Amino acid sequence: DSLAYVMYTSGSTGKPKGVLVPHIGVVNLLIGARLRYKPLTPVIFGMATPYVFDVSVYNIFASLVVHCGKCRLIQDGSALAALAATDGLTHVAAVPSILAIARLPPSIRHVEVGGEALTLKAVSNVPKHVPLYNYYGPTEVAIWATRREVPRDDCSQRLASIGRPMRNVTC
Repeated sequence: DSLAYVMYTSGSTGKPKGVLVPHIGVVNLLIGARLRYKPLTPVIFGMATPYVFDVSVYNIFASLVVHCGKCRLIQDGSALAALAATDGLTHVAAVPSILAIARLPPSIRHVEVGGEALTLKAVSNVPKHVPLYNYYGPTEVAIWATRREVPRDDCSQRLASIGRPMRNVTC
């Protein structure tokens, strides 16, 4: 229950505040991810979200604890869009607006989005054979509270769904 970090956010209120995030929330998130994903090696996890956003905590620690790989900071959405086809990036977590301008390398095997509404443009930039997961959650629950795999057959009718509660989370 001890403090892991303080994240400054305005969230949905528009009023800046510091959110005290305990270790238990981050540990729960990582244990849940470890149970969901089979480690694929080698993994190069692309972090296309600045470290000042809460999802960076997941990106850094999931790349090490869950995927047993490397975490590479990608400067911004433009840098993600400019990745070379031979880059070797296997996983990426980004907000949909960044994914909407991305050209993912052929090595990509897993994509996670969250932090804003998912768009058809973002979905269309992910190859159909690559699993795409949409996450939602306030900072107070250590980043994500819900998760769903985005269907690729007729996703235009179902983009708004934020999925089901994750392990040990009540919604």
